[in-house]
Amino acid sequence: MKNLSGFDLKSVVHSKMKKIIPLDSFTVLIPDTADEVVQRLRQCLFYQGTFSEQGFKITRNYYRAGLTLIQGHFETQSHQTAVHIKMSIHPMFIASLGFVFLVWYGIAVPNAFESATYIYAKPQHVPISSSDGNVVASAIKSVAEGTKGTMPSHLAAMYLGLPIVMLIIFWLAFRADAKRIRRELSQIIQGK
Repeated sequence: MKNLSGFDLKSVVHSKMKKIIPLDSFTVLIPDTADEVVQRLRQCLFYQGTFSEQGFKITRNYYRAGLTLIQGHFETQSHQTAVHIKMSIHPMFIASLGFVFLVWYGIAVPNAFESATYIYAKPQHVPISSSDGNVVASAIKSVAEGTKGTMPSHLAAMYLGLPIVMLIIFWLAFRADAKRIRRELSQIIQGK
């Protein structure tokens, strides 16, 4: 899908989304065979997973944070082998993060805002007389309206924004981890 200026809109959107969504991919070209690469990856103590002649699916060992899922496949070319590697966040981590968001926004935040109506309620002045002469009805109405309170804006921002800040921190951690994994895997695959 090209627009009038000649840019491929689909590839532009795809490249922008790759920066937002925690995905990273790269290719390493080596003169060795796929079997030699598999042998090097199996000997490496930093990664564990499944290996085959077509590719691999690995994660870092638990003591080195297993949050990143690394998938690769081999492409044999005329005088070299291309190793295409794609990194993403592990699906179990995404599921647990989704559960935390569900509990936070489904239970914790609504309960906090409900409690705030009682904690931050401003006492109302109960009038002794009423214009229609019904003092009791006026007092009940005044007490009922007295429980209407709002949470201070800084606390509301904390309750609503804290998970978003955590998500940004995890995204930055993935980016840093992806750079380190890219460097390590390139060295392992190239036999350095």
